[in-house]
Amino acid sequence: MTPVNSIVGKDTVLSQAGIRGTAVVDLTDSTGGTASDTLSDANTAINTALDVIESYLSFLGEQTGVIFGDYTFAGAAAVTALGAGAVGFSIGGERQYIALDTTITLTGTTQVTGSNWRAWRVVISLLGVVTTESPDNAGQGTEEKALLELGSIAQAASTVEIGTFVIQATTGFTPGTDNTSGEASFTARYTRLPKNEAAALTAAMGSALVATAAATTLNVGTADFKVNGVRVAQVAADATLALTDADTIADGEAGGIMLLSNLAGTGFVTLSSDGVPGVSALTDTDAAGALTALDLLASRLPSCFVPLGHAIVVASGAAFTAKTTNWDREQLTKNQIRYAATDAWVSREIYMELRSQ
Repeated sequence: MTPVNSIVGKDTVLSQAGIRGTAVVDLTDSTGGTASDTLSDANTAINTALDVIESYLSFLGEQTGVIFGDYTFAGAAAVTALGAGAVGFSIGGERQYIALDTTITLTGTTQVTGSNWRAWRVVISLLGVVTTESPDNAGQGTEEKALLELGSIAQAASTVEIGTFVIQATTGFTPGTDNTSGEASFTARYTRLPKNEAAALTAAMGSALVATAAATTLNVGTADFKVNGVRVAQVAADATLALTDADTIADGEAGGIMLLSNLAGTGFVTLSSDGVPGVSALTDTDAAGALTALDLLASRLPSCFVPLGHAIVVASGAAFTAKTTNWDREQLTKNQIRYAATDAWVSREIYMELRSQ
């Protein structure tokens, strides 16, 4: 009989069954019981472990998002991209398993200029209809910025994000006109889990997020997280993290700035609450409006980025410019600067605790 390691991680099942590192056929009874007693006890323990696994799969299935799949996206000698494989997903508790052997139409008609990048979010409905969503503009100067900009694009209702792809133009790429395989690069990424499981903290941040007085930088603690469901090496603390863009907030208005893992998963990047990389004018009327925008941004970002924290600034007495205005000149309360991924981490810890009982 083979070791129980084909359903989930070997250590998980064997530890629950009390038979770590051995096959059931190798069990011996050190208490004088018969071999059949030993196997009966082992089977009971294994069934208990499998109940835990089933509970976890149900837990995933209750969330809106991808549950499993072996699907891929690729460029083609056509104006569409090509999907292949199959995907299992849940929307509002209803589960579907659908073959993804289909062409994927790129939304937008504006040319991606020069050697810029543009990203497309790929979503699927309960009926199995696959569509894309993207900013219809000339693109961004880096792949990271192109993917970040998906945070500015609303996702269609009753759909699940199953991944993204990014096309880098060679000397200009026009969706619907140029072949998707004929450019400098076509890079696909896949969302194989519900997003709050795929991209989240795996431990509390190393220290509180601090907007240092008389400074324009943030003090960020160590970060442990997973990207697309895979844990990455711990990112070191940065006591003087400069914001990525010089976003502005007019006097009397508010705005949010989100701290994220970068595309490589090795450092930090910041993004304004409107989801548009580059210099933005943030115009929320108050802190509550900025928080709403930040929550929306976090829900739209692809799972190659992990929301780690955010700051909400209410400009008071003069305009605020990120990277140049000291934090302590603005209204910035303890409740307005926090780690945004805490909820995702806590939900995971609650589940792990329930599983251990």
